[in-house]
Amino acid sequence: MLDINELSDLSDAELDELVKNVEKVKHKRAQQQVKDLQKQAADLAAALGVTPEELLKGVKKAPRKTVAPKYRNPENAEQTWSGRGNRPAWVVAALEAGKSLDDLAI
Repeated sequence: MLDINELSDLSDAELDELVKNVEKVKHKRAQQQVKDLQKQAADLAAALGVTPEELLKGVKKAPRKTVAPKYRNPENAEQTWSGRGNRPAWVVAALEAGKSLDDLAI
């Protein structure tokens, strides 16, 4: 594990690369957790003699709340991002071009 002193020695580009890699690992981990849960649900359904759909029948998803956008693409004002979820390609491209999220803030 890197400690704060080791991180302080890294350049901004190295830190950006580290953050990008950490986000990739977290995303892959979350995907694997979803796959594991899907398999557990399928196994449970099979053990009960029902389909996975029947097992989940009646389970309602919580409605998603709409979140106001926090960032706007300076090159295309129609493209916005709330700051939640994966970064859109235009945000990634802007960050790689040297801009900060503050530069994209609405």
